[in-house]
This record gives sequence, C-alpha cells and structure tokens, in this order.
Amino acid sequence: LITIAKSAGPVNSAQGVELVAQKSFAEAPKLDLLLVPGGFGAVKAFKDAETIAWLKERSAQAEITMSVCNGASILAAAGLLDGRPATTNKAYWKMATRPGPKVKWVPEARWVDDGNIVTSSGVSAGIDMTLHVVSRLLGLPAAERMADEIEHEWHRDPSWDPFAKNTVSNNAHHSFAAGRKRSATRSTPPRGPSTASKLEVFAFQPVFFG
Repeated sequence: LITIAKSAGPVNSAQGVELVAQKSFAEAPKLDLLLVPGGFGAVKAFKDAETIAWLKERSAQAEITMSVCNGASILAAAGLLDGRPATTNKAYWKMATRPGPKVKWVPEARWVDDGNIVTSSGVSAGIDMTLHVVSRLLGLPAAERMADEIEHEWHRDPSWDPFAKNTVSNNAHHSFAAGRKRSATRSTPPRGPSTASKLEVFAFQPVFFG
C-alpha cells in the first residue's frame, strides 16, 4: 500500500485529519492498482495539469484504476472515462459529473465495473467496490474473508443504490462549498476507506477520502 501526492509529506484533509503521502509523483514506483479518492480536494486536483498528466500516464500502466466518490471527477477530467460507463457520489451528482460531458454516467449504481476502470459511489460504496475488485483478483473467498475481518456487510449487487434518489432530489441544494462548511462542524471525522492487500492508493493534495 503506497500513498502518493504531488509532493511527499503531510496532506491535510478537509476534516483536519493529517495523512502522509509516502511518495511524490516523481518518486512513485510502478503501480499494479490505482485508487483515486474523492472529496473536496478533488475540485483542485481535476484542474491541476500536472496531476492530470500523471494520472493519465499511470492509469495506462496500471492493471485496474479505481475511484471512490467524486474521485471519478478527476478520472473524467483526464479523459479516462470518455465513452465509458461510470458512477460517482449521488449527493453531489451534478457537480461531480460536470468534468465529464462525454462519460456515460450511470445515475443508479453502487459501483460500475468497466474492466480496467472501476468507479464507485460515495464513501461506503468504495468498500463494496474494493471487495468486488479483491474478488476479481484473488477470488471470492479472499473477499469474503476480508469483509468478515472488518465486520462489513458487503453489498455485492452493483445496481443496489438506495441513494440514487439524491441525484434528483438533492442536487439543487448541494454543493462542495456547503459540504465543506458542514464537515467543519462535525465533532468526529468519518473513517477512511478500507483497502485491499496489494492495493496502490493515489492520494491528492489536499485530500478527503470520499
């Protein structure tokens, strides 16, 4: 497991939790799997030319590229989702899908597996997606064992999406700015996602695991 950002060192999340990027873009080794997190830092990341260029290069070399939450916005901005099905966080659907006008966005999906690119909806959906990818790579027993170890009730149906209604009912009122304000008032920051063995993680600066 390797965390990577434009520059190695501490990375502050929107919730104030400090993460550490072990490697910079220039120092990053070959990645088998690439996981792009989302959150408020994604807005800055998908507008950053150096980040987009690095992601294009490394995604082409990776066996599987994944995104959680609006990390799909960054993949979309890099053109990696053009013409392909993908999903993202439903609470911020309009904002998150805006960088990808050529993407075949799926508004009702827990995650979307399109071969070498797998995208998930928000936060907990990323855990379900990760377990799905583990089952692809290491077999179903390994994924089930991992779900048991973290005491997670794994939703295995990618079309199961009780939050899809948010794409219609909530988008008129949601924005990343509003979400950032709400997150600052939380007394307990949310936990980050669980990740699989052999998983290479791509963290942004600043970063919030969506």
